[in-house]
Amino acid sequence: MGKRKRLGTIIPETTTTCSSSSSDNSNSSNNKNSNNNSECGTTSSNSGASHTSKNNNITLNKDNIHTNKPTCSICIQPFIRRTFLQPCCHSFCFTCIRQWINIVPNCPLCKEAIDSLVYNMDETNNTFQEYVLHDHDHHHPSPDPPPTTLKDRILPLRRQMYHHTPSFRQVIYPPVAHRFARVHYILPEHIPKVSTFLAREIPAIMSKTSDSYTEQHIKAILLTPYETNKQRIKSSTSTSSSTNANKSKAFSFSPSPSRPSTPTQKSDTQSQGMMSMYDPTIIQELGEWLTIGAKDLNAETVARRFLDEIMAFIKSGMDYWTFVDTVKYEE
Repeated sequence: MGKRKRLGTIIPETTTTCSSSSSDNSNSSNNKNSNNNSECGTTSSNSGASHTSKNNNITLNKDNIHTNKPTCSICIQPFIRRTFLQPCCHSFCFTCIRQWINIVPNCPLCKEAIDSLVYNMDETNNTFQEYVLHDHDHHHPSPDPPPTTLKDRILPLRRQMYHHTPSFRQVIYPPVAHRFARVHYILPEHIPKVSTFLAREIPAIMSKTSDSYTEQHIKAILLTPYETNKQRIKSSTSTSSSTNANKSKAFSFSPSPSRPSTPTQKSDTQSQGMMSMYDPTIIQELGEWLTIGAKDLNAETVARRFLDEIMAFIKSGMDYWTFVDTVKYEE
């Protein structure tokens, strides 16, 4: 999508041969000259001169060690996340060359056009990451290696789904399991699945790990329709029983035949006045909690998407990872 990653054989590191022999010869000749000069001069020596000579040798050794350590030609510092250019194979720090290619897409050393960057090389697994320049107008290759586990791959997709909801024109959820076909709102028996869902989805929405305080409040909001409808059904049943008793008492002398209601009629009657999972109160409270600290998220849009997801998850009967791997989002 943004960058191309592939597995392949590690490109062998190219080492630059330095003229160490000539410098060593030069150093040895200088040392000989200095020794000759000392012999030609005063024959007396003291411990102070010997101490100074040792210090000079130590300093020279430290300088040589620092000089021989591979460095980036851009920042003149030891490599940080060494990155090789294709096809010239010159190497630089990842951050340095990433900034450079946005100025000019040519190697800083040999000026050859850069085809791609090769980095995140793993010699143990014999893998690397590659970013191809001609696929992009502006270059922002990710420094991170490609995700390898389902969890690593799923989290960015889940975050995108909540943060860019309007970009998905269609969502295809898994089929509803037969035993959950009549589930219209979350029940206490669903809370274990709700807990699993929250632990995975809160980091995707809020970019932070789930905590018991947040989970507790969201669970209470999700159970509001159940609690409200439970009270309404109880109140409705009580009122209905009282009314039927009065009618029976008032018209006992002349009972009129009545047609029994069908299950559908009874269900429709019970559903009248019931609170839905998409009740405006639920949407508002849920949206406020899910978008705490977020400036660019629409609370209502996020809340509706969250309810779509959690209801589809519960009604699918699947475990979380199977569900998120099965659902499809079409842009």
